[in-house]
Amino acid sequence: MKSINQVLNWFTRSENPIELVDAFFIKVVLFGIIISLFGVINNIIIDLPLESVLINLSSTIVLIGIYILARFKNKFTLAKHLFNLTIFVSLNFLWFYNGGVDGPTLLVFVAFFIVLIFFTEGKMQTYTIITFGINILVLFYFQYYYPNYIIDYTSKFQQITDHFLLMIVFLTMMVPMLLYVQQNYNQQKKKAEESEELKSSFLANMSHEIRTPMNSILGFSELLRDPDLNDSEKGYYLDIIRSNGQVLLHLLNNIMELSKLDSNLISINEGPVHVRKLMEQIQLSFKNDFDSKPSLKLELNIPYNEAELTIISDELFLYQILSNLVSNALKYSNKGIIQMGYTIPSIRDNLVIFVSDTGMGMDVKTRSIIFDRFRQGDEKYSRKHGGMGLGLAICKELTQVLGGEIWVESAEGVGSTFYFSVPMVFARNEKVQFNKYQLN
Repeated sequence: MKSINQVLNWFTRSENPIELVDAFFIKVVLFGIIISLFGVINNIIIDLPLESVLINLSSTIVLIGIYILARFKNKFTLAKHLFNLTIFVSLNFLWFYNGGVDGPTLLVFVAFFIVLIFFTEGKMQTYTIITFGINILVLFYFQYYYPNYIIDYTSKFQQITDHFLLMIVFLTMMVPMLLYVQQNYNQQKKKAEESEELKSSFLANMSHEIRTPMNSILGFSELLRDPDLNDSEKGYYLDIIRSNGQVLLHLLNNIMELSKLDSNLISINEGPVHVRKLMEQIQLSFKNDFDSKPSLKLELNIPYNEAELTIISDELFLYQILSNLVSNALKYSNKGIIQMGYTIPSIRDNLVIFVSDTGMGMDVKTRSIIFDRFRQGDEKYSRKHGGMGLGLAICKELTQVLGGEIWVESAEGVGSTFYFSVPMVFARNEKVQFNKYQLN
């Protein structure tokens, strides 16, 4: 069964990422081509009328066009409408040239109708059901009142052979498809269950992440009421309150950012971005954090000949992505060097920005989930360092909004390097007004 699915996946793999229902549609079209082509061969073998052969042949050619339209052009809406039309027209003609109710056309009608329900929804699904019902009633009407329009089989052997061969094809084709549907259903069910578990874990984690800094803020605010405190103690308590307030603000900003991404309310504000100055600003904003870890340094790694590189992009998005990556590196590194920089591939179509650390690194399993929402690495490290598994997920989605991609290279005990690419549209000879942001 695994080998059958591998073959199906190769034939139905689209050029671009697609929804599960669209992948299923491509498989349906592929099966339609196979069944239609078999119909051509079958009708020739059992000597059915030439019209029946030509109808199946025409359907095969049109379905091949629909298959190309869906798989290689990703025009699924048009392909689905053409597929519905092709199936209904072909089956209506075959009804009259394949013996009507005495032939296998009704079985094919019902089979494809059931399949159509899988990849149609809303008004289109309602339209399909109504059209099918009216279509069948009209065909039965013609069969009953105008039987002369139906071209019947020339012999009982011809009729039985047609039914038998078609049944074999349907069993051969439909069983793998039903198994494929069942397999995907089980996968989606497993993902849904994992999603519920992650949400529950996220809510519990969020409660902890909010309560901890809030308790510190309230506790040290109360201590400030002590009239005997000297200026040094007051300053120390205020620093703690400020630090925990920043943690809360960063947490709320991440949640708000995720909400905007989900609601498609986020928009790109493009302008010239001086990449080195942007990184220097981030380096400055993390100064206090690195001062608290004297054995850890943040350095810039910038090509000497590209130090004045200016591109057209969204400065705030780049700032958010880099800040999250540096913050993540800072969280999981205690000594060594964190490097932030960029490289320009020889093709010069994308700018590749990176943040590398000398932290604990990640195994293969962790790397596969690190950019998923609400997912973090090893639980014992997550509990130690905190966080809700949103930072890297936001980095991934913001990078996609910018038209790039993000990935990581890492090994346990060695450290990690996060890369992300953005389209490199140069902005030369332009005066750049650099915006300073406060790290949240």
